[in-house]
Amino acid sequence: MPPQKIDTHLHIITPLFTRVARSLSPASGGTAGQVVPSWSPSLAIQFMDKYGIKKGLMSFTSPGPLEGGKGVVREGNVGMRDIADYDEEEEKGKGEKKGKSERRFGWFASLPDWDAEEGVGPVIEEIEWALGEAGADGVSVMTSYGDKRVSPSSCFGFPGHEKFRPIWEKLDEMGAIVQVHPTQVQVTPRYIASEVAQPILDYTLATTRAATDLILTGTMSRYTNLKIILSHTGGTFPYIAERIITQAPDFDMSKDECRRAIRRFYAETAMSTSKAQLMAVTAILPPDHLLWGSDWPYNPESDIQGSIDELDEYINGGCICGVGHPDQDMSDVKGEDGVGAAGRKALVGIWADNAEKLFGWGKYAVEKK
Repeated sequence: MPPQKIDTHLHIITPLFTRVARSLSPASGGTAGQVVPSWSPSLAIQFMDKYGIKKGLMSFTSPGPLEGGKGVVREGNVGMRDIADYDEEEEKGKGEKKGKSERRFGWFASLPDWDAEEGVGPVIEEIEWALGEAGADGVSVMTSYGDKRVSPSSCFGFPGHEKFRPIWEKLDEMGAIVQVHPTQVQVTPRYIASEVAQPILDYTLATTRAATDLILTGTMSRYTNLKIILSHTGGTFPYIAERIITQAPDFDMSKDECRRAIRRFYAETAMSTSKAQLMAVTAILPPDHLLWGSDWPYNPESDIQGSIDELDEYINGGCICGVGHPDQDMSDVKGEDGVGAAGRKALVGIWADNAEKLFGWGKYAVEKK
């Protein structure tokens, strides 16, 4: 049985979110072809208890409340803050209020539309409020806004826009932890085989495009005080990383600089625990940059249990993590599976330790400055 977990990809669904999502997709009652599931704090706690999750980081999925404007974004963030602050035992008079790192819920704040007519001012204001006064654990950023990618560049439109740079400067100044979450992709035809929901395939490509953009625009190299978590092990990015590296010289970046920038990414494993996916991501990222995620309640519990089993088997039986990775000590490699005790020990941190270290929780609470 895997140890206690921290879920870095736990979605929250509120009446506010459902109203916004259905206004955008009235036919399906959902978003990007998915139906909006039921959600409540008690249902989330039940799920977490069932699967040994000691803490869940809440975030809204695409399109989040950003489609409703900055007032709706703030309303959604206040709701997450209140849920994260809630302490059932304190409410019942059974104990003292828990410290932030001990509470069951954390949260990634949503941000207003980066590409709105009001400019980036409302986005920066929400970052300051969320990471300052409200105590969010990080912010959630979509893979694209309008026809622009999430990182700035010198060219207009794709792959980004220069006006986004002040947002990254503020996030870097505040040492933010940024979750990059895929959003709907404007493609024709919209749905593969007429009905495959975009999160199944297109979301992985959206994350790949955003990650590539963050590398080649120099965003990952320029803003080194922030941390970026890619959803779903970075989509298809780990598979094609070497193709991206070959483009580095065209962007005034050496191939080694490109590889270093790639290794700065963190990635979580929601819906991405096949051996092929894990082999790819562990080949390009340090083991302590990998986090666990469930994607509940959109990901069915049967699939979540299957992903837990897959990851556990990979760590304990068949992983070849770190082969050729410059940040991995492979001095004890032996056996047919390609790795010894050091590699396995590093990967065990996926369940919880890597997240605690990143966010400064648990035994890392005092150490983090």
